[in-house]
Amino acid sequence: MDSRQKTSTVLLGGAFSLVAGLFLASAYANFQHGVTSQAIQGFDILAFWYETPFYNGDVRPVFYHGLMITGFTVAVTSFILAIIVFKPQHHGTARWARFGEMKKAGYIMPYQKISGPIFGKTIGPRLPGQYLSNGEQPHSLVVAPTRAGKGVGVVIPTLLTFNGSVLALDVKGELFELTSRARKARGDRIFKFAPMDRAARTHSYNPVLDIVSMPPERQFSEARRLAHNLIAPKGKGSEGFIDGARDLFVAGILACIERGTPSIGAVYDLFTLPGEKYKLFAQLAEECQSPEARRIFDNMAGNDTKILTSYTSVLSDGGLNLWADPLIKAATTTSDFSIYDLRRDPTTIYLCVSPNDLEVIAPLVRLFFQQVVSVMQRTMPTKDEIFEVLFLLDEFKHLGKLEAVETAVTTIAGYKGRFMFIIQSLSALTGAYEQSGKENFLSNTGVQVFMATADDETPTYISKSIGDYTFRAKSKSFSQSRMFDANIQLSEQGANLLRPEQVRLIDENSEIVLIKGRPPLLVHKVKYYSDRTLSRIFESQTGPLPEPEPIGHCGTPAEPPPRPAHERDQAGDAGGAADHAFGVGQANHFATDDVDVGQDEKYYDVADHYSEEHRLEHKADEAALDEESRHRLVHEAIDKQWLEEDGLEGAQAPRAQPMPEPEEDHALNPQRELLDRIIALQERNIGQ
Repeated sequence: MDSRQKTSTVLLGGAFSLVAGLFLASAYANFQHGVTSQAIQGFDILAFWYETPFYNGDVRPVFYHGLMITGFTVAVTSFILAIIVFKPQHHGTARWARFGEMKKAGYIMPYQKISGPIFGKTIGPRLPGQYLSNGEQPHSLVVAPTRAGKGVGVVIPTLLTFNGSVLALDVKGELFELTSRARKARGDRIFKFAPMDRAARTHSYNPVLDIVSMPPERQFSEARRLAHNLIAPKGKGSEGFIDGARDLFVAGILACIERGTPSIGAVYDLFTLPGEKYKLFAQLAEECQSPEARRIFDNMAGNDTKILTSYTSVLSDGGLNLWADPLIKAATTTSDFSIYDLRRDPTTIYLCVSPNDLEVIAPLVRLFFQQVVSVMQRTMPTKDEIFEVLFLLDEFKHLGKLEAVETAVTTIAGYKGRFMFIIQSLSALTGAYEQSGKENFLSNTGVQVFMATADDETPTYISKSIGDYTFRAKSKSFSQSRMFDANIQLSEQGANLLRPEQVRLIDENSEIVLIKGRPPLLVHKVKYYSDRTLSRIFESQTGPLPEPEPIGHCGTPAEPPPRPAHERDQAGDAGGAADHAFGVGQANHFATDDVDVGQDEKYYDVADHYSEEHRLEHKADEAALDEESRHRLVHEAIDKQWLEEDGLEGAQAPRAQPMPEPEEDHALNPQRELLDRIIALQERNIGQ
């Protein structure tokens, strides 16, 4: 009994005591001259009223005496009742919630009023009962092992009834098959993002296009956010290189945007080109217009080869290697939907992936959900953004750590965002988020549903969360000397309202629901196929599934942003073609059409990179080299590089005679042509 109910009980008792007091006052008025047979026969219940000034116009002593009797009766009765009702229960006050109070609080309602998720039902699945929804609580947690009924009892009923946009992680692909037509009939736009689908029937999603539409001064910060959401360290050995790997990814994103190939697949192609990475980064530092990207590439080019290998390995293992799959590249080249419209137009996006591929594709899934969270929290909802967005995250454990979601669970409710996390046991949260992250999720999910728990941690948590109740215990003791001399003692004790072993024995058709600020609930599970209302919605679906058309492995290229004016003036048609080829991984390290022999300063800087590499290798003092020796070292480094590429490492290249030209077309080897031009440039500088 809560405090409001206790107060009502005391007030009701006071009203009854007032009636009793008036009756005693009337008895006093009848028997004021003594209890006689005549007074008993003429007893009048309104005798006290006749003594009041309201009736006879004057105040008599009987009225005062009757008033005192009435007041004393009310005071004593109410005091005793308050002591009984408000008696402290030192060992706990836990109890089960009543459906009436939960209905009044807005958690239990008929189907016609349902607009949020469905978690349970007041009576069995086949009977027309009322449904348990989330009320004023935005986020929910469903804990249920395999085959416990979370799909048929929570996920599918929610998709059949939720009023708003839904982003559903569809691990088996059955949510799309069972609910997509119903959601389309509700007016939702339906998208199926299934990048690993064998028939390539998937809509496309390119996370980089969100950055392309931004002004240049914001692209760097958003690219960093993208890198943080995608690239995650694998193991403690990679934590020291994760920041550098993310910086490298940011620079790659900015470079691909400038080249007109804004996609993560283009970044993968760029960084997996054959050859020495420091040369690639040196060239990218020269051609990038973004000062941030230029700085990152320049710093990377000056690193030791082993360090560069560590950065690129952490980058690949952290998530970029996923784009080696042509299916992933094709599905992330363009975008068929806009995440900016989720609060404005009801949209349902199914992220379909098989259980075998879930951990493989987890980096892309993490990136998608975290980017939606980031976009939603940029601005508060406008007047025309009236729909809530439900993140339905089944098999939440297998996605790894979603730092943006971990933070947003405390803030996104104000931006019309809702989370529904579905896991098999509470220990699943500890693995990815440690104890502090687990407590963060538990404290911010206002509705927690538990079905058929079988592990050790979850029943203990449920029992502890429900709490203890106070009961009166009676003990008897007998004297040994006197056989019939018994001593009876009464005491108050506390016990769990539901012990952990009792949690495991909950009926398979029932579930325990913990709601923040409310007593626990024991409700029936929902089964959409046998529920009278939900089965009609499900069976009313007609027509074909809203499947997307198959896409080719190359995908549909995204619309490239316009190139800067100074690049259009300096580069011809051939140069533009070379830029595009470089961006999608169809060229070698350097694009030859961008080379201008007249730009001495540009290639003098490139030569500095090569001479610096040579000086570091031989530990020579740069200040001791004169100009002629410097250029000689440049040529020796280039000759050595050519010999290594031709398989003649260790051979001596005569300086007096030029190396014979290989019998190949220079147009097919842009790196060789660039080195030839560097030699010509340095020889011209020496001659001057």
